Amino acid sequence: MSRISDGTPRGDSTARIASAGMSAIEGDDWERGIRLTRAAYIRGLPDSNFYHDYIVATTLAKRPSDVRAACKTLAKLWPAHSADRSMCKTK
Repeated sequence: MSRISDGTPRGDSTARIASAGMSAIEGDDWERGIRLTRAAYIRGLPDSNFYHDYIVATTLAKRPSDVRAACKTLAKLWPAHSADRSMCKTK
């Protein structure tokens, strides 16, 4: 699962953190996965697919405040994507 970096060392590290977090979630280690993906979210990642995955993961983990925050960030970074709006509409 590759994530898009902005080409900086910080961006590369953030992409790796996001990938490790999503892999942990997929491996059923939710505590570690949510912790890592949240860290990547806080650092910022220029990858709308990460935000989609993060919203799904935090929804499944029943973390509504994280879902709302990610939806706001997604709408701010990619305002023209209608799929993003519909994904977050009920959140």
